[in-house]
Amino acid sequence: PDGAGEVTFDSCGFGLNGVIDTPRGSYSGAGGAVRVDGQEARMSNCNLESNFAAEGGSLHGRFELVNCQITGSTSYGYGGAAYLLEGSSLVNCEVGGMSECNYPWIAADGAISIDACEFSFGYPEGSAADCMSEPAELAGCLLAKGSTVRDTRFCNFAPAAIFGDWEDLGGNLFAPNECVLADINLDGRVDGIDLAILLGEWGRICVPCRVDLNG
Repeated sequence: PDGAGEVTFDSCGFGLNGVIDTPRGSYSGAGGAVRVDGQEARMSNCNLESNFAAEGGSLHGRFELVNCQITGSTSYGYGGAAYLLEGSSLVNCEVGGMSECNYPWIAADGAISIDACEFSFGYPEGSAADCMSEPAELAGCLLAKGSTVRDTRFCNFAPAAIFGDWEDLGGNLFAPNECVLADINLDGRVDGIDLAILLGEWGRICVPCRVDLNG
């Protein structure tokens, strides 16, 4: 959609969406699932899987993402999962999933905020370098000046989780090989505090949420 105002998506799913330039046999366009121009989209409790585009595999534009999951999406430009404009935010989202050219997961054109999210399974260097126009910037997230990251875990990535000028607001965990899912509060230990958090959230329906360890 384009124009002024705000678009809202809630409890939705987008899968296998995108555009292929048939003569060239490559992806084209921006935002394989959703592209917004000149407005902001709020997306909550949504699942986006295996979408593709030349830029922003699943999403392109200014988004407020809450409790969303973006997996296995592909871009031959920037933003395997999403290409986000200034003012975008991600809260309690899961981003990642193995796919060809899903690096970087997130590319930001302006300051964005990331809070209580999980990024996992970034494509290894070497393979993904073939998909990037500037492999030197190969990282899980390409963030612009003023971007902030808080209480977020980065798992299974290479060679770097974040590239750019960003502010660490604390509580972040960087595990190049694997994250321990049971470490719910990201303090590097699995103990009674994690169990208390789990029991406090017992029975709550959330898609996704960090305390749902088995999906």
